[in-house]
Amino acid sequence: MRSRTALLVLITIAALLGACSGRKYDVAAWQTYTAPHSVPEIEKADSVDVAIQRIDAARASLDLDTARDKALAAVMRWPDSGELQWRAARAESDAVFLFHPHESDQRALAALSAVEYARRATELAPQSSAAWGEYAWALGTTTHLQPMMKRSAQARAIRDAIDRALSLDASNDRAIATEAILQLRLETLPGIAKLMARGRPDSSLEQAESSARSAVGLLPSIEYRVLLARVLAAEEKTDEAVEVLNQALAAPDRHPRDAQHRDAARDLLRTLAPEEES
Repeated sequence: MRSRTALLVLITIAALLGACSGRKYDVAAWQTYTAPHSVPEIEKADSVDVAIQRIDAARASLDLDTARDKALAAVMRWPDSGELQWRAARAESDAVFLFHPHESDQRALAALSAVEYARRATELAPQSSAAWGEYAWALGTTTHLQPMMKRSAQARAIRDAIDRALSLDASNDRAIATEAILQLRLETLPGIAKLMARGRPDSSLEQAESSARSAVGLLPSIEYRVLLARVLAAEEKTDEAVEVLNQALAAPDRHPRDAQHRDAARDLLRTLAPEEES
């Protein structure tokens, strides 16, 4: 009886936390406020394809700020393009890492904005694996902003978006990395969160590792290597995790967001192998 009473108390506390944790953000106002007033290179573009080339070139050069300005300007000019909508989502996901960690509201708004752009992309281009992959990724980055009682539904929505993306392109690294993140998070939920996460998708650390390794194989970015290291650490494969992090830190910045994740790699390495700290 005592254990049952304790369980009911935990459920009540968790329900109260879930009811109170969801803060309201005005995403529409954010998108209007952050829209660039003038991006001449996009204004001079005579087609969506040209705009896409300019956005992708800026991001490939690792200039995330410029790529974001171009993507948001282009999506305002051609709002019915699913290709531009998912690029705007990607740009907002990039923007999360351009804000200081203490700027939590800005980071939250950028992440939620990414969800909205990606959702529109899936509506405009339902056969686009890139759109579904970006939607899965964006949903995954906003789970913590949902009330606790809604997080299982969020996890199922992520699962559905991943499956849709991979059914259209089995090599979609964004979807595969999101798979690894989802599996890792579900497997490392704290006790009270597990209690409230009824109906969550099946998960395993083995699947998390397999997906993380696949993501790194497709795109050996620092971000994906940090993800793999986190999974390996959760599996208590510390030596392997340290090796992955050392490889990541030895590589120059070649991929978008490499520079933004280098500190995360160093911090995780410091935690797993403090004797290697220089």
